[in-house]
Amino acid sequence: MVEYPTDRHLGAHHRETLQRVFQHPTPRDLSWREVLSLLEAVGEVQLHNDDRYHVKFGDVSYVFTRPNAKALDVETVVDLRHALSSAGLREI
Repeated sequence: MVEYPTDRHLGAHHRETLQRVFQHPTPRDLSWREVLSLLEAVGEVQLHNDDRYHVKFGDVSYVFTRPNAKALDVETVVDLRHALSSAGLREI
């Protein structure tokens, strides 16, 4: 069984990114690069065709598409909140 880090085991940069994902109102400047780094720290990430990233937390998988813009849109951030919550990570 694979264990994923809890928010207590994340470095300062990843903890800050996690906090920003759960921030209200949703940040408009959350970058894909920051989020991808966080996802790689807490799950298994594989790049597939067309900039699609398959992220796996235990038995649950999600697919995220790298945005064309530097910052993530609100819908993607909401999807990230759901995915990270399912992995046991919550707002700090």
